[in-house]
Parts: sequence; structure tokens; C-alpha cells
Amino acid sequence: ALEFVYPHAAACLAPTKLTATQLKGREKDREIAQETIQPYVHRDFAAPRFLSGQRPLSAAERGTATHLVMQYLPLERDTDVDAVVKSLRARRLLSEEQADAVNRKELRRFLTSPLAEELRRAEQVEREYRFSLLMPGRDYFDGLEDGEEIMLQGVVDLFAVQDGAVTVVDFKTDYVTEDTLEERVAAYRPQLAAYSAALEKILELPVRRRVLYFFRLGEAVEI
Repeated sequence: ALEFVYPHAAACLAPTKLTATQLKGREKDREIAQETIQPYVHRDFAAPRFLSGQRPLSAAERGTATHLVMQYLPLERDTDVDAVVKSLRARRLLSEEQADAVNRKELRRFLTSPLAEELRRAEQVEREYRFSLLMPGRDYFDGLEDGEEIMLQGVVDLFAVQDGAVTVVDFKTDYVTEDTLEERVAAYRPQLAAYSAALEKILELPVRRRVLYFFRLGEAVEI
């Protein structure tokens, strides 16, 4: 008995839940990772510093604003981006600072891109798609056995279905140049792989393409 070695030791060290943000994600993935809804407790919090004019929005905050606009932005080529941002501001989905921080030129460039044209032809387009499902643990952690599963959670920016196959699109607002593009693509590859595996299981359709769209460069990179 003293020499017994527990055969599932790796499972004891692996987490029971994994979010796409841990594979390289964003704020929405952290949001969906919360365990359960807690009872509401009223607290008085100080206003965010960017609301009081103490500092401009950070790069992450600007990225969050851009993603929010992309959640509602019609994909038609002639969409009035300014009007969409103004509407979101009026609906209080964007703060004034967030609305000012959104790069309208980059959004217009996206709408005229080959990727946007492809999405307009799709049979189905879904945005901010949340998922939670059990996945084989050995796909993410070494040493786990068959049948040992983890909960994978995340939020897919956009996926499109055309001709029985899925295209997964993730929007990136990173500061990136042609010289650093390859490095950034490599960093996001596990995140796109996780999204693809989840969608194939949920939709029961193959993922045909995985695309990163970098607003900074106006470039779509297929991985």
C-alpha cells in the first residue's frame, strides 16, 4: 500500500475549467468565466478614472469599445459607421470616451475588405457567441487520460456558416506591425484552435477557416 501510485495524478493538478482567455483572449472570456451569479449587494464604487477625465482609455479599453461596436455593426459595405457609434452612445452601450476612442476609419476599411464581403454572402452569421462545454482534458494538458474532461468556456467574436462549413473570425485591436504580425498570430493560434474545436462539437459542422482580423493593419490572416 505504501508503494501505491495514484494513476490519475495529472488530473489532480489540472484545473476543472479552462477559458479561452487563458489561451490568449479578452475581456468577454474573463466575464463568462465567473463561477455563478452572486446575490446582488449594493456598493458605492468610485467612478472609473477615464470617466472623470483623469486619463485617456488604455489600449485594452479601446479594444473593448471596438469589439462592442463590432457586435452591432451591420456588415453592409455602405454602413454609416458614425451613425452606428452615435446610436450606441445614445443607448448608453458606449460611454462618450469609448465612442470617441473608436477608430471609425479602421471599421470602414473592414467593411470594404474581402473578409467582410465573404461574410455578407454567408448563410448564417453569429456574433459574441458564448459557449460552455466539456472537452477532452488531454487536448489541453499533458498526462491526462481518456475520459478525463475539463469545462471549456469562451466567447467567439464571430462565426459564419456557408455551404455546410464554418468560418471562425477573431477581431484584434493590438498594436501590430508587419514585423511583429507573425509573432502575434502565433500567440493567438491556441485560442482559435479552442474556438474551432468547441464550434465543431456544438454545431456538428466542420470548421473550414480560422481567421484573425487585425484592425491596425486592415489585414485578415488565415491560420
